[in-house]
Amino acid sequence: MDPAEEERLWQLKQRNRFRGMLISGFSLFGGVYGGSVLVGALSIDLAEGSDATRQRMYGRRMMIPLAGPFAATPVSGSATLGLLTVTAGVGQALGLALGIAGAVKIKEYPNPKKKQFALGVAPTWDGAEVGLSLRF
Repeated sequence: MDPAEEERLWQLKQRNRFRGMLISGFSLFGGVYGGSVLVGALSIDLAEGSDATRQRMYGRRMMIPLAGPFAATPVSGSATLGLLTVTAGVGQALGLALGIAGAVKIKEYPNPKKKQFALGVAPTWDGAEVGLSLRF
């Protein structure tokens, strides 16, 4: 295999690796944030009794992306819920960082197939068509 082809395949492998990092990071962020919103909505809907104000405050804070779980921890009401709330915040931060890092790194490895010429010829009823395209 010639060095240019090896370089192209290496570039493609790196690009695919960072694309996976981007997708998994933003998927993690979205999944954990979705779970946080669900917990927040349930906390607001099920708030009752003398503790209802604290539960609603917890629920509203859980709906804030990224910083919400950290802000909701002091009003969580129990050590276990506080630990799970902090874990949700760390999961959101980790997912967002992973997704952004993948997006930044994928820019360093452009698609090696992207800058190619394509020539096309197609018959039509009244002659033929010739097309030239360049992907950049």
